[in-house]
Amino acid sequence: MYLAVGETSSIINPTNYPLMQNVGTLADLINLIVPLATIGAVLIFGAMLLSMAYKILTAGDDAEQVEKAKATATYAILGLILILAAFLIMKILEFALGIDLPL
Repeated sequence: MYLAVGETSSIINPTNYPLMQNVGTLADLINLIVPLATIGAVLIFGAMLLSMAYKILTAGDDAEQVEKAKATATYAILGLILILAAFLIMKILEFALGIDLPL
């Protein structure tokens, strides 16, 4: 694992990684993380809805499975509403206080 003179390592140095060059403040870090977290939340929402649909389609006459599927749909929709509400509250605060929030 030793390098000869003139060779370069393929190991990424976290101090000069290109993505981290743009992160200078906490606001920059938040601007990087929030969109990724939002995309992740939407993907989880979609997976929960697919799970719910599969449970309903395979439930047959089992009312308990249908109720579980309905509960999954309820939790998925509540989670998405919570995420959208948090975003809207941030935008309302930004407008009301006249400040520039990092989103």
